[in-house]
Amino acid sequence: MIRSNLEPAMNLFSRPVRLLPIAIAALSSACTFNTSWLDRRVSAGADPGSFDVLTVDGAPGSVLADTSLRVVGSERTDAEATAHVVGLLGAGDDAAAITEGFTVDWMRIDARAMGVRVEAAPRALDHAWIDEVQVDLPSSRDLVLRTESGSMQVSGVTGRVEAHASSGSIEVVGAGIVDLSAASGSIDVSAAAGNAHAMSGSIVLALDGWVDASAESGSVAGRIGGGGMITATSGSIDVELTRPLDWDLVFGAESGSIHFVVPSGVSMAFDLAAGGGSVSVDV
Repeated sequence: MIRSNLEPAMNLFSRPVRLLPIAIAALSSACTFNTSWLDRRVSAGADPGSFDVLTVDGAPGSVLADTSLRVVGSERTDAEATAHVVGLLGAGDDAAAITEGFTVDWMRIDARAMGVRVEAAPRALDHAWIDEVQVDLPSSRDLVLRTESGSMQVSGVTGRVEAHASSGSIEVVGAGIVDLSAASGSIDVSAAAGNAHAMSGSIVLALDGWVDASAESGSVAGRIGGGGMITATSGSIDVELTRPLDWDLVFGAESGSIHFVVPSGVSMAFDLAAGGGSVSVDV
């Protein structure tokens, strides 16, 4: 009978080893973390009164630079701004005192425009941060929004929406005219008409009127009506026309394909070309 030199080692590993579970149990019982999660809401004061345009500016270096923005329009006649404060508290930390270090205020810009100002005490930022700011307001208001490194969501606002994000996504639902740009993030928009430009991200459109959309490093897709221009530098274009055109519609794709769907029974002429991809038209 031939015996392998590996048998002693194999027999050793086949035996149950009980030291590791004991060591893990001892480690887990010795480490106790006296921490708790902070989750509070901080609201602005009374209703700011009449205004036509809401401005929220998350400029670089501001408290709002890395904060997500959510704006909700409805049939209400007043406005409310709320900051969602979150953080991790250690033993002895006072949750109420830390929360009081964050303030939300209305700021009158001019006769037509109102802003939201969010400030934080340095000590408060040692323990917590603002995860999101939400503004609830009448649906007919116009918006001017900006973030450095945060996403934006707008719903129920039927006025004009201007939103610019340096590093974050933009989602707009049911707006009037839009002017949207994202340097490093996607854009998803349903509106009457408008502009959407993404440097490094995809664009999804649902526009009834004119459109001017471009994606430098991403695709453009969706449903449109009216006319306009759609371009993609290094991505594809996949668009469905929902009704007869009001103006010319121009496509441009440098290194991607173009897929265009037209309504049945609509008569139109096509002049389509793609630099490095295919072109197809379906009815």
